[in-house]
Amino acid sequence: MSGFLKLNGLGKRFGGLAALTDVTFEATEGKVTGLIGPNGAGKTTCFNLLTGTFAPTAGKVLFQGKDITGLPPHKVVEAGLARTFQSATTFPKASVRENIMRGALLRHPLGPVASILGGATAKRAVSRAEETVVEVMDALELTPYADREAGTLAYGHQKRLGVAIGLATRPRILLLDEPAAGLNPDEVDRFGQMLTMLKERFDLSMLIVEHHMRLIMRICDHIVVLDHGEMIAEGSPAEIQKDPRVIEAYLGGDAHAG
Repeated sequence: MSGFLKLNGLGKRFGGLAALTDVTFEATEGKVTGLIGPNGAGKTTCFNLLTGTFAPTAGKVLFQGKDITGLPPHKVVEAGLARTFQSATTFPKASVRENIMRGALLRHPLGPVASILGGATAKRAVSRAEETVVEVMDALELTPYADREAGTLAYGHQKRLGVAIGLATRPRILLLDEPAAGLNPDEVDRFGQMLTMLKERFDLSMLIVEHHMRLIMRICDHIVVLDHGEMIAEGSPAEIQKDPRVIEAYLGGDAHAG
């Protein structure tokens, strides 16, 4: 389905600095789209505009035909977009189960009256959220750690927990901001396999920012390249690897430049 998530002329200025200029591309339903570029290219700014952290200075964000430009983050989640962050954004003293429940309740909100008074509506919302938590923990192999404090998990499992919280909102598209940062090569490979499994199991679309080019080239169907806040190329992994503009942008960088 073309135009599933569409950025149209998206731009962001911070004072006199143009962080993003006239970025236009589409993320297709059921596919994994990569967003890459050298440091400072504007990738995280782009994510911040998509998820409502910042409002764009120019352009629009359309999702499933609906204009979601500038919506606050909780409304973006309700629309079906969820984001994971570079570092696992968890409550370290809360359990794994409680952290994932936070995400689940974003999609099954109790509302202020129901949360105070309880009743059938609140019970149904909690029941649906609990079912989601169980399913997500199973998918990410976190069930054995359900009652552990999040802050005591090994780093790799904390990264999984960050994905689990986003996944628990039951998004139509999951936006992953450097999900493999800090993982060793074997962990990166396993993480890539996990993302491919999640895509199939939960019928997910994904938009991923990542420094690990081997991971990007392996799991992405389509790649968009930014440099100095502007889009310089897009295409299949094979096309991007051979694009002279992309090679020039990364010139002097190592294999993990991004």
